[in-house]
Amino acid sequence: MKKIILAAVFTGYQGSAWCQPPASQASVVVPPITESTVVFTDRGRTYFAGTVTGRVISIDQMAPSPAPSPAPEVPFAGLAKQVTDSVVAIPALDPAVRKQGVEAMVAAIDATLSEAGGLGTTDPQAIINKLAEQAESSKASSLLKNWKLGDILAREKIVTRDQLVRALAEVRKGLESAK
Repeated sequence: MKKIILAAVFTGYQGSAWCQPPASQASVVVPPITESTVVFTDRGRTYFAGTVTGRVISIDQMAPSPAPSPAPEVPFAGLAKQVTDSVVAIPALDPAVRKQGVEAMVAAIDATLSEAGGLGTTDPQAIINKLAEQAESSKASSLLKNWKLGDILAREKIVTRDQLVRALAEVRKGLESAK
């Protein structure tokens, strides 16, 4: 059973003056009503029947169902694993240094996306340039020396801001897995 709360405010209507009741009539406030209901569906119609008042409200739901859409293509499938594998494969990288580098790079990605969103930056190259600056200032570039994020992103053929944001989210997931 569901409880439905109904409340309404009625005002007089005179022409196009919806918001102001006529001076001779006052607004009428209908108090909320709480009532247990029985809800059921029959032949495309949903019925709400009040258990106390017996009042029945029906809603027609006979709208044609949309055609099934094909399964959405997963953008940048495998990018997170590719990032994880590439970070783990950096030659002669101490695990403690890798963890520091990953944390610094995650912070750089977060700061870049935050700034790009706050400033409304739409040019993917400007966002990449800002990411490079953030990676340099956070020391992620020196900690993850020989890691080629630019090459990884270039293979994805990113052309829009939205694609870059989704790709960087996948990169972030891959980095988190590489800790």
